Amino acid sequence: MKKISYVDLIVVKEEMKGAIENRNHIGFREDYHVLHYLIKRLKPRRFFEIGTNTGVGTKIIYNALNLSGVNGFEVFSLDLPPEGAHLSKQYPGENRIGNQCSVKYTQLFGDSMNYDFMKHGRMDGWFVDGEHDYEHVFAESNKIKPHNSRVVIYHDSDKKGVYDGIKEVFKSAKGYVMYRVVDTRIAFVVKEEYEKDLFGDNSL
Repeated sequence: MKKISYVDLIVVKEEMKGAIENRNHIGFREDYHVLHYLIKRLKPRRFFEIGTNTGVGTKIIYNALNLSGVNGFEVFSLDLPPEGAHLSKQYPGENRIGNQCSVKYTQLFGDSMNYDFMKHGRMDGWFVDGEHDYEHVFAESNKIKPHNSRVVIYHDSDKKGVYDGIKEVFKSAKGYVMYRVVDTRIAFVVKEEYEKDLFGDNSL
């Protein structure tokens, strides 16, 4: 997995205009700047988020897609139904799923471990921010891989289980490059053909 810093990734500064600031926790501002930047540069039209929580990330995804000029973009977001709350350490509480997101998106409920993502059609981009452990990330990534998406963005990749789950699935995936943004919690996997779009006229 390639290592890159926040400042070396976000080289096209104008892409950050209009970005929503998330200061809910220390480091979230930079984490969600990276999410915004990757979406702006890579322009996925159909985007799926695993782990809605209160919807702050969902709103940031929608805003980045809206600013990117992608026509007809769609945002889907999955979280556990109330009866499955006991399965998650991240569950925000009953009636709080998506309560901080007023933009148009499709809210879905289910357990990512047995959810059929493909029934919604192929996705161009993903933000994986559900359970922060190897088992979930490994299972979710294996379901994501057949979509042949432009980019898969992971939160909490500073946790060993998340990091190892990403590497285990994508180390043998042809045509993908893995990155870890070392001074954030973000890792991402990008199709080789889109890697050049990340850096404008610059190259690593």
